[in-house]
Amino acid sequence: MADHFKVAPCKNHNFPYPAASYKMMFQIFCGDCSDFPHFRLLIRVLVVTGATDGIGKAYAYELARKGFNIFLISRTQSKLDEIQKDIREKYNKVDVKTFAFDFCAGSAGAYKPLIEALNSVEVGVLVNNVGMSYEYPESLHKVEGGLERIGAIATINTLPPTIVEVMKLIPTAIINTVLTKFSVATRQAALRKKAKSQ
Repeated sequence: MADHFKVAPCKNHNFPYPAASYKMMFQIFCGDCSDFPHFRLLIRVLVVTGATDGIGKAYAYELARKGFNIFLISRTQSKLDEIQKDIREKYNKVDVKTFAFDFCAGSAGAYKPLIEALNSVEVGVLVNNVGMSYEYPESLHKVEGGLERIGAIATINTLPPTIVEVMKLIPTAIINTVLTKFSVATRQAALRKKAKSQ
């Protein structure tokens, strides 16, 4: 895929991994970024997937509040436009770019426009919040939606971080797939609780 799309590697690989990336993660979400030398020069753009709802939306606003330039990806352009406008009004020094894309796209070729869009900016971090599962744990042959649903789950839960690896961003990226698992687990727990109460 890298050869076919001619993916541009990230240029910012001048610090040791993984120790520095752990410090970077802590500084972004828990600390004061100003005390991390050259931090803002190192992190050019932070990409947030699933950025129009839930945890992804919260990350978009928090990163903007901290002064980071952000690249927001979600399925619906109208929602992206609303968030982009709101963030620009609240944090006018932050550059906000958007790209509408459905990560359920079933072929690698469908990802070409997204890769080209990401290559147009200097990406430092991916905060990945997209994911999919079925409503309740079931045997695979009983999953609602059948093979089409299973295929979509496999695609959306694996391709985003794979693309980042292809782009050679791993030394400066946060692959936040844990959020997907947390979101699914929380939803399933709520469904089980509801079922018991009925």
